[in-house]
Amino acid sequence: MTNNRQVFDAMEKDAILSRVSSYVITLPKKEGYATITLSYPKDAAGKLKAYCVDRFGMECMAQSGYAGGYGYDKATTAMSGFIIDGKTLTDNCGTDKTSESLLKSYAKAETEEAKDKVIAKAKKLGYHFANWSNSQGYCPTGRDGYQSCYKESGLDYLRVLGYRVISAI
Repeated sequence: MTNNRQVFDAMEKDAILSRVSSYVITLPKKEGYATITLSYPKDAAGKLKAYCVDRFGMECMAQSGYAGGYGYDKATTAMSGFIIDGKTLTDNCGTDKTSESLLKSYAKAETEEAKDKVIAKAKKLGYHFANWSNSQGYCPTGRDGYQSCYKESGLDYLRVLGYRVISAI
């Protein structure tokens, strides 16, 4: 949903305070803010709804998402795809061109020092390496070391980049 009025109307309808969380996102030394409101289901299997209002730019951008089912982080899934201050939130194990590039750089690094530099760069950019393999196990890249690189999920990505994520409710 991208129509601001529709999103605001849906927020008012679904935001029952006993089942709601709200976050305010700011960036020091930058004007603007974003809010995320999560409306939790009555039961564990129900649909969690997420609403985002991004006021970092010249225009107000409203977004919504949802997730249902059992046994996983529905909040992060519902926020996946939200764009806040030009940064796209992802679900767990989210990848993009940057994660692919970092993984290639790691695979090409010949020394432990060079690998450590790639890992440090990834961390600074909001990414992390995972799935360590060595020659004794499954090794899809053909080299010992990390086999995957993922973007930090949900609000953790913004925190790593220096945004303040304040729990309001």
